[in-house]
Amino acid sequence: MNRHAYLRAASVESGEMIEHHGYKWWKAVRKDVVQMQLELVDIIHFYLSEVARIANDPDKAREDLLAAWAVEDTVVVFDNVEYVIEDLPALEKMDLLMGLSCAKRINWSLYRAIMKDAGLSFDSLYSIYAAKNVLNLFRQNNGDKQGTYIKVWSGREDNLYLEDLMKNWVPDDGMELLYQRLGECYAEFA
Repeated sequence: MNRHAYLRAASVESGEMIEHHGYKWWKAVRKDVVQMQLELVDIIHFYLSEVARIANDPDKAREDLLAAWAVEDTVVVFDNVEYVIEDLPALEKMDLLMGLSCAKRINWSLYRAIMKDAGLSFDSLYSIYAAKNVLNLFRQNNGDKQGTYIKVWSGREDNLYLEDLMKNWVPDDGMELLYQRLGECYAEFA
C-alpha cells in the first residue's frame, strides 16, 4: 500500500478546483479563478511528488518529468472513450483530470489545457507554487500536523489571505518576507 497516495490527493484537489469554478450541486457559487489556480498548484505538487516517488531518484524524476511534460496529447482515452482535449468545456476537463487521478494516471497535456482555461501561465504557476510552499511551511510550523493550526482566520480561509498577500509579492522578494507577512496576518486575524 502506498503510504503517500499522491494521486488520490490530486483527485481531492481537483474536486476543490471544480467547486472554485463555480460548481456546487446544492447552491449557487461564484467562479473564483485565483482559488482555481491555487488548486492547480496543489495538484501539480502532488503530481510532482508522484513522479518523484515512482522514479525514486532525483535525476531520473527530472528526466521523466521533462519527457512527460513535452508530450503533446490532443486526445485522452479514459474507460475506452476518446476525449478531444480542445473540444471539452473547462468543467469536463476538470472532471477528466479528477478521473485520471483516481485511476492513478497523469496527463500533462490535459493539465496544461486546464492551466490555460484558468489563465495560468507557467511563470504564474511558479510564483503561486512558491507562495503556496511558504503557506504550507507556515502551516506546519504552526501546528498543522498536531491539529492545532487555525486554518480559518476571522471567517476567511488562509488561502484567501495568501491570495491578498500575493498581490504585492513575487518570489524575488524572498520567501522570508511572505512568511513574515503570513505571520502578521495570523497574529492579527487567527
